[in-house]
Amino acid sequence: MTYKNIVFDLDDTLYDHLLPFKNSIIQCFPELDISEIELIYKRFRYWSDIAFPKYTNKQISIEELRIFRCKQIISEFEFFSISDDLALSFQKTYEKEISSITLFPELKEILEYCSVKKIPIGIITNGPVKQNYHN
Repeated sequence: MTYKNIVFDLDDTLYDHLLPFKNSIIQCFPELDISEIELIYKRFRYWSDIAFPKYTNKQISIEELRIFRCKQIISEFEFFSISDDLALSFQKTYEKEISSITLFPELKEILEYCSVKKIPIGIITNGPVKQNYHN
């Protein structure tokens, strides 16, 4: 098979988005039971997807979206509420964790193959430009 181009989605294709999320949850909410961290992460993404259209329509800010999704997962999994400041603290920790991501181990071999075969690659994402550009 001949490839003209290969395009990768950044999140959860090139790197594991769950690990920085898990590390952030442990740091900010040590009392949260992380035995179901994959489900918690899926719900976090769900609440992001619920709020995202409001953000793109300029009904809420990115900060309000981030506060909303964090508060939703905490109330959903621990039956207590958190302040906006704590939600933003989680976001700051999450961004710090994301800034130290690494590629999935298998990707090095795939990217080397593309390089040797001179197959152009591209990366797409729907995440915030500023955050993803620096990663």
